Amino acid sequence: MTFPATVNSQITDAIAARQAQITQLGREIEALQTAASALRGQKTARGTASTPKTKTGRRPMSAAARKAVSARMKASWAKRKKASKPTPKTSRQTQTKTKTRRKPWTAAERLAISKRMKASWAKRKRAKRAG
Repeated sequence: MTFPATVNSQITDAIAARQAQITQLGREIEALQTAASALRGQKTARGTASTPKTKTGRRPMSAAARKAVSARMKASWAKRKKASKPTPKTSRQTQTKTKTRRKPWTAAERLAISKRMKASWAKRKRAKRAG
């Protein structure tokens, strides 16, 4: 099915007109997005936005102010450390602590334990072979 030349040229002209409209709408959308980002204070593709950013309210601290804060914090930490320090122990408390500690084994006791454990392991190994 072929169209007459006039109809074909009309279709081509209509397509070209629509493509021009699409291009124009694309430019308008881009301009609107740029304006919206400028209102929000964001950077655009072409550079920074026209409206300046607002400050957060923090100012830089001078050396004297830093020194003063340092001294206050050190005093605070020292006070806290002093408050949490335990009271000196009485002789009675130290005596009970030494009683709860296990006395170390002598060489003879270690040797006896070693012999008993070796005998126990040998017995278990014999039982495993037999069983």
